[in-house]
Amino acid sequence: MRLTVAWLLGRRELGLRSLVDTDLSRPVRWVHVSELADPTPFLSDGEFLLTVGLREPTGGWGEYVERLVNHGLAGLGFGVGFGHDEVPPDLIDTAKQQ
Repeated sequence: MRLTVAWLLGRRELGLRSLVDTDLSRPVRWVHVSELADPTPFLSDGEFLLTVGLREPTGGWGEYVERLVNHGLAGLGFGVGFGHDEVPPDLIDTAKQQ
């Protein structure tokens, strides 16, 4: 079985949902957790990143998403309830434009 973004979203116990219209059939090679401002040096194409956004990255959430997209990530999961009550709006806006 090939792991995809749709498969991850379908795992109800994970509590994930898509906030943007995207290709859910994209394969996921690996899932990482990171709170780094720029985790891209440690990531590869097709990986899925989970974060709770403990600190806002340099340049803001929009630039963060652009770096991840340009690096070829399969997706980003943003956990709320730790440091954010909701996913930062500029993160969502930038993701919708990609």
